[in-house]
Amino acid sequence: MDGNGMDAEAGRIDVVSCGIGFPEDAETLGLIGRADVVYGSRALLAACPVEARLTRIIGAKAREDAADALTLCRAGRHVVVLASGDALYHGFGGTLSGMAHPDDTIVYHPGITAFQALFHRVRPSRPCGRAGSAPACSARTPAKPCPPVPLPKPRFPSPMPEAAIPPTP
Repeated sequence: MDGNGMDAEAGRIDVVSCGIGFPEDAETLGLIGRADVVYGSRALLAACPVEARLTRIIGAKAREDAADALTLCRAGRHVVVLASGDALYHGFGGTLSGMAHPDDTIVYHPGITAFQALFHRVRPSRPCGRAGSAPACSARTPAKPCPPVPLPKPRFPSPMPEAAIPPTP
């Protein structure tokens, strides 16, 4: 067994959602340092502070890149994927998940998305009501701003350090 509780011979893919910036926490940097291959965009690989053994750029042929990553995993290699934004929302993680066999080991490391960060920083005035519903007012009635709601604590370990998530006022 290795430090992650996996058989040393078993392959594995760790998908790190980089969200609004490169996560520089010890867990992510350790994953990259131990990986046989690191996949990512040119920008994310350039921002990576740890030198990877081998890097592969995710390009326009994402399905081929995903197939290559899964082949390496099945051959016993440790693959790390640096995904911009949310890896499972129209991202490389979703492509991997759709192509994976049931016995493939893929571990997702979620991070704050750019959309979440934008709304947290901007705090747009929006009408109270259910999310996604039409405002409960007419054009003549000004919308009431909703009171700020604190972001819930994640139910799983996040690659983003607590200090990177701005406090709710």
